[in-house]
Amino acid sequence: MIDLTRLLPKILRANPELAVKLAWARAAGPGLRRQAVPHRLERGTFIVSVADAIWQKQLHSMRGELIFRVNSLVGQRTVEEIVFRINPSAVLQAQAEAKDPFAKG
Repeated sequence: MIDLTRLLPKILRANPELAVKLAWARAAGPGLRRQAVPHRLERGTFIVSVADAIWQKQLHSMRGELIFRVNSLVGQRTVEEIVFRINPSAVLQAQAEAKDPFAKG
């Protein structure tokens, strides 16, 4: 099986946002991935949707480590900042899609 994270530096050249989102999945791990959903990359700022203010505060305190992990995986400093925005519907939708990736939404 191919480890997709090894391809991230190549994906970065073609689609930086996709590379960062894929790196987020590895950097965040399964626990955080269920509560923090990547939204978009905008001029070095990575916007991540979270379920509530508690998750926002917790992840904000971890942002330095998460930025380091994502940038290490993509192979360069692509993410300068992570902003955690409260968006419970985005988190619920991602959780539903994770249970049934073929569900229409």
